[in-house]
Amino acid sequence: MTSQIPDRIVMDDNPLSIVAYSHWIPFNPKDCGMYTLPLSSACWRGHWCVYKIQDGSLYLDQLTIKTMNDKYPVLNGVSAEDYGYEAVYEKLGLPVSYSGKILGGADFITDYYIHMGFQQPYGYKKLIEFTFENGKLVSTADHSDIAEKIRKEIEQNPCNRIYEAEHAADFIHDSFSLDYETKCWWLEE
Repeated sequence: MTSQIPDRIVMDDNPLSIVAYSHWIPFNPKDCGMYTLPLSSACWRGHWCVYKIQDGSLYLDQLTIKTMNDKYPVLNGVSAEDYGYEAVYEKLGLPVSYSGKILGGADFITDYYIHMGFQQPYGYKKLIEFTFENGKLVSTADHSDIAEKIRKEIEQNPCNRIYEAEHAADFIHDSFSLDYETKCWWLEE
C-alpha cells in the first residue's frame, strides 16, 4: 500500500492538503465523460484536484488525471496538457457548488506519516477548516491547537496510535477515508 496524493485547497496563495470532507466535493471526472485509471500506487482514484478559494467562492483550479482512453475533453474552455502518463488542466476556474466543511492541513510532521491511504489530520501543524454554502465560503476556523493537543496525547500514550491485529481492516478503511466522521472524530461540532 502507498500513501495517497491528497487534493489541495488554496486560499491567499497558501496551499493546504485536503485531509477531510464533511461531504464529497461534487466534481467527478465521469460527469465529464472521463473514466480514470490509477496514475500510480499513490493515486488509485486516477486523478487529484487543486481547489482555490477566490473572492469568497470555491473553484476547481487544476486537475491532474489519467483516463482509460487517453482522451481529455476541453473543460470550461481549457485544454489539458497531455504528458502521456497523465494530463493536467490548469487555471480551470470551474465554480464548485459545494456545501459543507473541508479540512486542510499544512506543515506535515513526518513522525505521523503512514505509508497507506491519506494522512491523519492531527499530523499537520496547521489545520484550517473551511465551511461553504453553495460554493460560497461562510467561515474558517483554525484547529491547529486541537491537532497539537491530540499529538501530545499520542506522545503520552503511544498505544493510541496502534490498531490491534484484529482491527487491521478498520485501519485500512480509515486510512483511505477522507470522511469527517472517520478522520475528525476528535473535532467538536
